[in-house]
Amino acid sequence: MTFLFGILGCFLSVCLFAAGFAAGWKLRCRLPDVTAGQLSEREKHRLAEEQQAFHTLQNYSAERAYGIHEGGAAF
Repeated sequence: MTFLFGILGCFLSVCLFAAGFAAGWKLRCRLPDVTAGQLSEREKHRLAEEQQAFHTLQNYSAERAYGIHEGGAAF
């Protein structure tokens, strides 16, 4: 009996996934397409600042945290 419930649960999961995929495929043309060309200059500048901050965060290290540079300690 539990095997039957497992099969039914798997079938239900696949059906829900397929229904979500079909709904997304149908609605993809109805949603507005937002591109970088439609952003104002202020929004473009803010986006560039956010990207720069993200890249700085990705390259963050102990040397940067303590102010140690490649040439030695900063005094």
